[in-house]
Amino acid sequence: MTDHRDAVLRLWGRQLYERQSEPLAWAVSVLEATGRPQTAVTAAMSGQLDALADFPSDRAWLLFRTVAKLAANLRGDGCYDADVGTRIGPLALRLGELEPPLAGPLGDSLGHPPDGPTSLVTVHAAELSRNRTIRLRAIDGLLEWAELGHPQARAALTAVASDHRTQDVTVWTKALNRIALFGDASLESGLLRALADTGHRGVRWSALACAELGFRRAAPLITALLEHPDSAKVPARRSASLRNALPCPRWQPG
Repeated sequence: MTDHRDAVLRLWGRQLYERQSEPLAWAVSVLEATGRPQTAVTAAMSGQLDALADFPSDRAWLLFRTVAKLAANLRGDGCYDADVGTRIGPLALRLGELEPPLAGPLGDSLGHPPDGPTSLVTVHAAELSRNRTIRLRAIDGLLEWAELGHPQARAALTAVASDHRTQDVTVWTKALNRIALFGDASLESGLLRALADTGHRGVRWSALACAELGFRRAAPLITALLEHPDSAKVPARRSASLRNALPCPRWQPG
């Protein structure tokens, strides 16, 4: 597999914030770990980013200011700044390499970097059983790794797609939207079962996934779905997609 170290570090950087139960306290610990004066830490945590210009620049400056910006955003509106946050992991690792005395404090405050993609994928897979916010974040992470070709991510997504009855419908449909990344013949029985479950809110996603994977046994079920009285409620674009999903012209409704 290709070495995706940069991608690993960016994802790790983003997750450093996302996994904190007390993100402001975490930000303070990271700022202190950079070795800058306590006056700078206090100014940063009070949102006085302009005041940071009074302190001399050094190798820790970029990481310090990045974490300070994230903390300021959190204090202002509680929103996570993905562009800022993804820089934290790579910056911290580089700073630890340039300034060995800081490596220990940074590792203690941030959590040590992952060994590689597999460690992150394992975390994502485990998080599918957590609360809904974490589940949605985890499925996005698995899709990112599947796009990079990680086999364990693809296996985890296959497990999600294989049984609609055990999955959060939003998590399940997110996976099915990218079925081409990981889907194979092993999913046929599970997707046909989902397609036959007309009361399930994700039934139309299962039809499109069956079509994407070329499952011909889905054709009668897709036809029945199109002929169902509720099909008039389906947006025209999605209805057209379902009609196009029929694998063979002789099965298309007249």
